[in-house]
Amino acid sequence: MSDTMPPRSASPPYSVLVDAPALRHQMRLRGLTAAEVARRSRKRGQRVSEATISHALNGHRIHPAKLRAIAVVLQEAEPLPGMDGLLQTDPADTIL
Repeated sequence: MSDTMPPRSASPPYSVLVDAPALRHQMRLRGLTAAEVARRSRKRGQRVSEATISHALNGHRIHPAKLRAIAVVLQEAEPLPGMDGLLQTDPADTIL
């Protein structure tokens, strides 16, 4: 056995980087806040915190299971009629 530890990777294991502008857009289409997405995920038995959603919206990696739970909430919530044609792309949504 070696006394040295292998180098840690830059990203945590089992994490994914979410397309934050796309997530934000999908939430806006449905009129959902991070708090509401978190509440709906908990109602379905998933433990997704508002902070996790905030991390995803701010370009941080999250666990794939959390992303799946968010996606289910978005899939179950119908987009509000007419919202797609009303929303502009916000330049602040672009992560550099």
